[in-house]
Amino acid sequence: MTGAGKTTFARAASGNDELQVGHSIYPCTQDPQVVRFNLDNHPILLIDTPGFDDDDRTDVQILEDIAKWMAKEGYLKGSDQLDGLILLHPVTMHRLGGTERRRMRLLQNLLGQNAYKRIIIATTMWERIKDEKDVEIGLKGREKDIWHDLISKGVKIKKHYNTRDSAHKIIREIIRLSEKYGKLEPLIQEELAEDPRLVETTAGKSVKKDL
Repeated sequence: MTGAGKTTFARAASGNDELQVGHSIYPCTQDPQVVRFNLDNHPILLIDTPGFDDDDRTDVQILEDIAKWMAKEGYLKGSDQLDGLILLHPVTMHRLGGTERRRMRLLQNLLGQNAYKRIIIATTMWERIKDEKDVEIGLKGREKDIWHDLISKGVKIKKHYNTRDSAHKIIREIIRLSEKYGKLEPLIQEELAEDPRLVETTAGKSVKKDL
């Protein structure tokens, strides 16, 4: 989602302070950014994508932009598969509403159930929290509600404390999951490879239905 700290995570993981981080209500990442660095003597490639729930672009437009970029870079042809996905959730977002439910439904239709075991939901913005106990209660509620289906099928929840060590632990876990379960093959990747029309994908139909 927009404002969850995706670019901040990429900066912490890579040590690249030149990545532009947004500090306002407006999204900073308009196009996918590729961040390359080494971790444990292995080359790492992070893809920082635009978040959904953007005031300037609809979810359909954002999904189209990401899909076009994936096709251009070869991610729809099986030549350069992904190890996993890190979904960032700011713990400062307390309310559970219809927008978040639609976003999670879009995520499920975008990725497909076969991808769940290679996904980590990393909670962010802990440095802004004074009492973690209240936040933990709210997160437990999400785990029993909106995240329940994801967790039951293999999605893991991890804390990110906005440090390099914290980011690296999460990335190492993604690598471990990829080695155990194989590369991530998002449902939209498979569908677009068969039919390039976004509106015909499960995710595209989901977004159109929610309009």
